[in-house]
Amino acid sequence: MSEPTCELLPLVDLGTRSSRTTSDRLELLTALIAAPNFEALLRDDVIVMPPDHATFAWQCGVPDCERAVQETREFCTVHYREWTRRRKEHGTDATLAEFLRDAQPLKPRLWARTPPQCMICVDVKLPLDLGHLETGT
Repeated sequence: MSEPTCELLPLVDLGTRSSRTTSDRLELLTALIAAPNFEALLRDDVIVMPPDHATFAWQCGVPDCERAVQETREFCTVHYREWTRRRKEHGTDATLAEFLRDAQPLKPRLWARTPPQCMICVDVKLPLDLGHLETGT
């Protein structure tokens, strides 16, 4: 067998020639987003995710609990601790259905005191100033 040969392609200077690369990518992206199997919630300019979305759920799994889940769990912090404690106490006898029936729904967590200062602005009393949230700076 002979060795495979490599042939280098010449570089193309796009400085004098027009390129459709940007518009081609935009057309491709637009076509992909318009496809029927693309998540409809992600098509809008402002994305609003329902709390109980099948894939992107963010609300605690306890009925009527208004708190957000932890990243990789299906319960808020309080309900996750309660579920873990119940499983330790009752072992395999602990059922999720009983836990969900007995668990008390919680309201969203509010600041008990003044919220901490913005990490960037010293004169703003929010975790991150709204201006920084919008611009990402």
